[in-house]
Amino acid sequence: MNTSKLTLRLDAAVIQRTKRFAKQRHTTLSGMVEDYFRALAEERRPDWKAAPLVRELSGIAPAKNGRRWRTGYGDYLLKKYSL
Repeated sequence: MNTSKLTLRLDAAVIQRTKRFAKQRHTTLSGMVEDYFRALAEERRPDWKAAPLVRELSGIAPAKNGRRWRTGYGDYLLKKYSL
């Protein structure tokens, strides 16, 4: 692989937090930046996992009236377009 050096100017605290984040995921800051740039160039989302807080909170809020919004919307469409 042919690599080049890139200099970025970022807030020092952001760099330190990101280095810790990378270490927890057994990667490097350079590796994360490269993966992100590849994702942007390929117009796809980075292959990073959600933060622990996001995973913890996902799905805990009940849907309105105990139903999924899609079901309610589907009922609405059936009523609207049925003869």
